[in-house]
Amino acid sequence: IDATHIGAAGLSLGGATTWGFIGNTCCRDRRIRAAIVMDGIQFPFKGGKIEANRIPLLMYHADHDYALSFEAARTAYEKAAPPKYFVTIFGAFHAEPYENTPNVADAMVMRTSTLFFLAYLLGDTKARADIASAATIAGISTAESVAAK
Repeated sequence: IDATHIGAAGLSLGGATTWGFIGNTCCRDRRIRAAIVMDGIQFPFKGGKIEANRIPLLMYHADHDYALSFEAARTAYEKAAPPKYFVTIFGAFHAEPYENTPNVADAMVMRTSTLFFLAYLLGDTKARADIASAATIAGISTAESVAAK
């Protein structure tokens, strides 16, 4: 394990936990260098307060998520610090594109999450340039990004 290149990723409650690692004073883990949140939301943790993330962030959210609000995910994204990416997965439900149930977005999620970690953990500039375009597939998903200032 290379302790200087650690990424975190979480789905649903794991996504909320990932938010805690990167954006809550209670549990921020400064070893984490890049994070992916899949259909997860930000919520307060006891003894901490929500702050902006300080590391690159990739968020995926299904637009028909019945468990966690798409709007809440968008709000968290808007408040997040760059570099950041938000991928909307069309017609998908909570957890579908990330678990065992086959989904048309599976390949996109695998490709873009790999590109994201290559870019932000290993410094691959080509991968960084390809994330948003790889996450934008007609009828399946769309991506937006904000580069670091």
